[in-house]
Amino acid sequence: MATKPELEAELAELRAEIKKMQAENESNAARENETIEENISPTTEDTNTDAESAPFDWDKEISSLIKDVKNSPGKQAILVGLGMFALGFIAGKSR
Repeated sequence: MATKPELEAELAELRAEIKKMQAENESNAARENETIEENISPTTEDTNTDAESAPFDWDKEISSLIKDVKNSPGKQAILVGLGMFALGFIAGKSR
């Protein structure tokens, strides 16, 4: 069985190791944050030129969405159900 002075010495060593590890983690985290901030933060000029050079094409996006929905077999049952609901709703409102 270990004596009290031995346990206290071991505890002091462990506390020193913990402080050392915390300091290393903090320095690593600071370096990682700096690197991430450098990579993420675009300038406002870059975002403005991207928006101006590529206008959004609604026709292309809608036709692409319709094509994707039609090609997925699991979604066809949902489309039929929605169509039937819409027709029933319109017929009910017309009375």
